[in-house]
Amino acid sequence: MFRITTRGGDGELVLTLEGYLTGAWVQELEICWRKVTEQAPGAHLRVDLTGLCRVDAAGRDLLSEMYRAGARLVAKGCVMPVLVREIVEAAQEDLCVSTGSGAAVSQEL
Repeated sequence: MFRITTRGGDGELVLTLEGYLTGAWVQELEICWRKVTEQAPGAHLRVDLTGLCRVDAAGRDLLSEMYRAGARLVAKGCVMPVLVREIVEAAQEDLCVSTGSGAAVSQEL
């Protein structure tokens, strides 16, 4: 089971994810993400992962892509904050490698 709840206002879009971000659900999230960002260009996107139970490799890749595109990932609990931290750290490492600098970029979790 997987559920995506969308809401927006004041220049912010929120995608609340619940259940299992695995298999075919990853594609559903990507379709939803692209659709809402297309409909509200320039809006800040927040993705609430608090209700997620499991994320497979494809789901992780999509969340990484969303983060790199400017989405703010929010999580609570034991597992999802670790996933968010890993995504942020990987993006920072990629940025340092691509710019050739050793400087780290800070990101609020």
